[in-house]
Amino acid sequence: MWAKYIIIEHEDEFDFMADINNAVMGTAIFPENKYVVHDKAAGQYIYCTALQDNLRWGDLKSSAEKKTKEEWLEINPAYEPMLERVED
Repeated sequence: MWAKYIIIEHEDEFDFMADINNAVMGTAIFPENKYVVHDKAAGQYIYCTALQDNLRWGDLKSSAEKKTKEEWLEINPAYEPMLERVED
């Protein structure tokens, strides 16, 4: 942490200390993980078409729809075994 503290700008010192405090006190808010639906047997991902605003299957992971696990399960609970976590 000291190495990180040394390289941050003076204006960011308070935010850095607040982040440490929130992590130690258990009040830190972390972003929700995002998932894509990946059918490994078919090699397909679910994506959302912009014109029709509905879900389709396609080959490209980069254009796959990213949602939280809860959002996917609300759409269809059968997606659970196909959920694949993506990094932001």
